[in-house]
Amino acid sequence: LYKAGSAATLTGAPVSNGGYNWYPVRAGGVNGWIRADMLRVLTKSEKAAMFPGETGDKPVATYRTLRLGMSGEDVVRLQNRLIELKMLAPGNAGGTYNSVTMEAVKEYQRAAGLFVDGYAGQHTQDALYGTVPPGGGDGGSTVDPTLYPVEKVDWFTGDINVVWAVGVTASITDVKTGISFRARRWAGGSHVDAEPLTSADTAAICDIYGVETSQEISDKNLYQRRPLWVTVGGRTFAGSLYGVPHNYPAGDTIPGNDWRGQFCVHFVNSRTHETANVDPDHQKAIQDAYDLAPSRK
Repeated sequence: LYKAGSAATLTGAPVSNGGYNWYPVRAGGVNGWIRADMLRVLTKSEKAAMFPGETGDKPVATYRTLRLGMSGEDVVRLQNRLIELKMLAPGNAGGTYNSVTMEAVKEYQRAAGLFVDGYAGQHTQDALYGTVPPGGGDGGSTVDPTLYPVEKVDWFTGDINVVWAVGVTASITDVKTGISFRARRWAGGSHVDAEPLTSADTAAICDIYGVETSQEISDKNLYQRRPLWVTVGGRTFAGSLYGVPHNYPAGDTIPGNDWRGQFCVHFVNSRTHETANVDPDHQKAIQDAYDLAPSRK
């Protein structure tokens, strides 16, 4: 998850256990504990280099998510920034997001205390360049969940139906963006039918999709499955999101949340409404969520 030289954010006061002081921290998108003698405070120059623009008003910027195989001027800029930070060897700014660049991005994400996935998305590039997304803030998250070792649980033979029962609220993390939001399950026999808990959670989902309103998700037919980590009941599960709002008004049980109807969350071997079949795209997204997890069970 992290190594020597990684940056972590302190989240509370230390406690004593086993003859050591331990600090609660957040690193690589996961909450945990680190021994006090393993930490030191960043110097001003280190902090300024790693988090440019932190001491003043940050400019607003938007970025496309850069991943393996992509190319362009923004990839060149990313590579040059990583070279400047000594996380990428000189001579590697060729403009193609290759495996070497991906590993350098992971190294930066570990050092900066970001979620480590090798994608250079909005959060990672904001940290690299000292910018903020439109609207500022933390990129839209409404909750900062503890990620437990991620589990793949069968919908029919596992206990996900008990853990995330009807009426229970879960914390959902979009794997690709790192944005987290809350959702309450209201129904679902073949998979979970859920709703954003509040309008702020709907706004977080809109940030995930890069839209202003939930209606745009429908208008643009953004049906593509998205890998998820679903945290509920002290456990985290690999899941997949179908985020197009639907089943209004029957599936609309939370007034004032700016979402018309419901969305669907799938787990291993869950089935769709329309065909009652296992959807291979959902299963691939679930596997991606599991493979990209900081830790697995």
